[in-house]
Amino acid sequence: MSSSWGPSSITSPDCMTTIMSALRIVDRRCAIMIVVRPIDAMSRASCTMRSDSVSNALVASSRSRILGDFRIALAIAILCFCPPDIWTPRSPTCCFISN
Repeated sequence: MSSSWGPSSITSPDCMTTIMSALRIVDRRCAIMIVVRPIDAMSRASCTMRSDSVSNALVASSRSRILGDFRIALAIAILCFCPPDIWTPRSPTCCFISN
């Protein structure tokens, strides 16, 4: 099996750009996804102004979502680079032995 790199870019409203990259490890144990969003003040200001016109609640929820996305991405990255020593499958495993 060989490693592959597949970058892609998606732009969905003007104030938010998501860039996703996936890297498959040779034995396919781990896939890494990186989500990049603009942090500069101008991008945040335009997002905030658009959100304010719709609802003030959306601004707070989008902030929470961005922080949550970062924490999830960090947890995934840590899991990829530091896999647990003992891994238990989520469902029972059955073995059949034939004579």
